[in-house]
Amino acid sequence: MIQIEKTGDWDKLINYLHNAGTNIKARVGDATDNAGWYIEGTIKAHFTNQDLGWAAHKAGTTAARTRSYTKKAMSYSKKNLATRLTKLKIPFGVKEGKPTLAARLAHGGNQILIDTGSLMDSVTYKKISFDSGEVGANRMSGTANLAAIHEFGCAKKKIPARPFMKPSAVECTPKVIEFYRQALLGATK
Repeated sequence: MIQIEKTGDWDKLINYLHNAGTNIKARVGDATDNAGWYIEGTIKAHFTNQDLGWAAHKAGTTAARTRSYTKKAMSYSKKNLATRLTKLKIPFGVKEGKPTLAARLAHGGNQILIDTGSLMDSVTYKKISFDSGEVGANRMSGTANLAAIHEFGCAKKKIPARPFMKPSAVECTPKVIEFYRQALLGATK
């Protein structure tokens, strides 16, 4: 019979292996939270900065700006409004009234629309489990989800797409990967 003698701190190794699963789970959970909050913050920053290809303006002044521009635009004829919208490539419906056309011209064609900030405020991160979560926006107007309308547009209503979720997710991907990489590296130390 051969007897094998162990050397070194086997109790420490056994304890490490026993706790490794819990340690990894906790670190991955932290990475999930960090990633979710990072994506949420990035989306909200894009609303505020209007920097995903949208015309730049300050979110806090949008409502006042729109009111003032709409009032000015209302002085134009419906035909003049339609001509201006066509030149700027801002889609509109032929049956839309003068106030709607004036508002479309005031808002511009491709910027995320911020009147009250409620859509931006509805962007939240929700943890599902230690290794998954979701970031979404749930701002309803009647039966329509405003986030979906902004993200994909609505051809039937001549509303252009103003995506903010997907571009933000793509932008955040390298940082999210780094959160998880650091979590796993830290768990093995």
